[in-house]
Amino acid sequence: MKNNKPYVAELVSILGMGFVILIPTLIAGIYGALVTVGAISGIFNLFIHSSSNVSLIRISTRRFKVKKMGELIIGVVAMSLSFYLLLNTILQVQPYIVYSFLGWMVLGFFYLESLDIIRKSQNEQEEN
Repeated sequence: MKNNKPYVAELVSILGMGFVILIPTLIAGIYGALVTVGAISGIFNLFIHSSSNVSLIRISTRRFKVKKMGELIIGVVAMSLSFYLLLNTILQVQPYIVYSFLGWMVLGFFYLESLDIIRKSQNEQEEN
């Protein structure tokens, strides 16, 4: 970071986006790349919406009041719809798109677990 600007993060983002577009374009052509990247981003969008709807339901049930019943109903309906669309999309797209989605999910899980392990080990070293 230089002058409060994240140059390294910007560079990594530019290179990452370049590879995300370049590799599918070289393999499947421009149309295939757009279909693949669009399908993967659509699946991730549905996954994010499903997760946020689950959070809305969890928050609504913790602060349950009769006046807040609308939030709970909206959360359940939205989660059901998002989850249905996610499953329907996964069943209809090409297997390599589903494998890409699941691969990114696994990599994200490993990344978060690694961060958790590193933070726990740092906290243990600070306590000793």
